[in-house]
Amino acid sequence: MWKIFAERGISNFPLDKPLKAEILSDICHEVSSFLLYIHSMETFIYQDLKTASRFKDKTKIMTLGPYAACLSYILSNNSN
Repeated sequence: MWKIFAERGISNFPLDKPLKAEILSDICHEVSSFLLYIHSMETFIYQDLKTASRFKDKTKIMTLGPYAACLSYILSNNSN
């Protein structure tokens, strides 16, 4: 996964900083588009998120919750 992150030129993004609303609100921002790209790849993240959502698996909140929240924010603020 990090290989894809580096290939897309996002390797210089500070991963220890929280994502701000202006980043997630901009669908063209490299981070927002990368988060959507990961979801569209149907990787284990896609499958785990889909399964956790379907069965309301609360044990996945700590790991998948932030990712799901970012996706939700991106989609809700960029839908026309």
